[in-house]
Amino acid sequence: MMTLSNLAEFWTLSGGGTTVCAAQAGVTEIVRRRVTQSTETCSLMAAGGAFDAGPLFAYGSTVTVARGGVPWFAGRVTAAPGTGDGRAETSSLVLSGPWWYLEQLVCQQQWSVRAGEASAWSSRLILGQAADGTPVTSGGIIVETLQYAIDAGAPLQIGVVEPDATLPLDELRDVTCAEVIRKILRWHPDCVAWFDHTTLPVPTFHCRARANLTAVTLTVGAAPLAAVRGITARADLVATAVVLHYETTDGETTDVLTDAAPAGATGQEFGALVATIPARSAGAGEEGSGFPTLAELPTRGGAVGVSLAQALYAARSVLSYSGSVDLVEAEAGGTGAGVGTVLNLAGAARGEWATMRALVVEDETRVASGATRVRFGPAEHLDAADLAAALSVTRPGVGGRETGSPAAVRTPLSATRVSGRM
Repeated sequence: MMTLSNLAEFWTLSGGGTTVCAAQAGVTEIVRRRVTQSTETCSLMAAGGAFDAGPLFAYGSTVTVARGGVPWFAGRVTAAPGTGDGRAETSSLVLSGPWWYLEQLVCQQQWSVRAGEASAWSSRLILGQAADGTPVTSGGIIVETLQYAIDAGAPLQIGVVEPDATLPLDELRDVTCAEVIRKILRWHPDCVAWFDHTTLPVPTFHCRARANLTAVTLTVGAAPLAAVRGITARADLVATAVVLHYETTDGETTDVLTDAAPAGATGQEFGALVATIPARSAGAGEEGSGFPTLAELPTRGGAVGVSLAQALYAARSVLSYSGSVDLVEAEAGGTGAGVGTVLNLAGAARGEWATMRALVVEDETRVASGATRVRFGPAEHLDAADLAAALSVTRPGVGGRETGSPAAVRTPLSATRVSGRM
């Protein structure tokens, strides 16, 4: 089994214009932990070094860990803990990946304030519309949020972003970029988000659906598979149908438009996900208000993408699996199993595991020992109650970016008409 000591020239650390061999710097273990929709970390540990010595790289600096000259993890120094007792001393350096920047940045959008005046930044967000008032799909919201972070200085680039549902308008206030992305991905429980650290000059963000991810197949009873833990078929999460009733009233009559998947679903199927969503109140649809009409809600007025019911059904109608596996390899990560892949297990008595395409949501790799733990399972899911509560984003008073008058004056949320963004 390889260790850092005999890989002195294989693993390197670079930062601030300096590159050093990990082993020569005293590093005895490298531990990388990646979790979808969360901050990835890479810990560099030096056993035997003075626990109170100054860190090799300064807090806040960017460090790249490379394997054989290829970037393996790039992140910001966010901690340098040290431990010492009468028996041993250990110093560490913790690097946090690009998601750290998304967690630390409150998302803002530009709003038109008054005619003839420059637009102003505000932490009040209307998700689902572009700055020119045109509808934006869920993937477009993610891309817009990432671009805002990039423009603010976040060291990342945008890769493949596959979510493509048309969502009702959603108003948020004072939330981080990470929170915006997590909120959008609640509607896509079959998608996983991660960073590819091998790209230059900065890591690349990807968000892809389970059906499109590369499968890694391991064989039960054969290396490098060392343990299989708690594999469970999540039949309890399978939805037989998704039916969304968009409802509006003028105080006297109520109109309902139904968005259903698959075609012909009524919501009376056992196991169906059903929710009734208030679309808008009386007066909210006045001309120029920026509100989508009732008829526009499932497709958001011509936005390119699938309806929300279709997106949820595509994600929830396929059987998913949860569990974890342990791998031990001569070179950690050699199988490629990890976040951004799906996992199959061949050679098991349960033949369905060979094609289960379990969605990997977390991995932890220990370089010196060659050990990797891979956890798979469905992302956060919605039941009917969660769905109804979350989709109250279309509550009375939530408007969009004004398309009829770019110079409209922004009015309070409680007003009937809400001005829009530039």
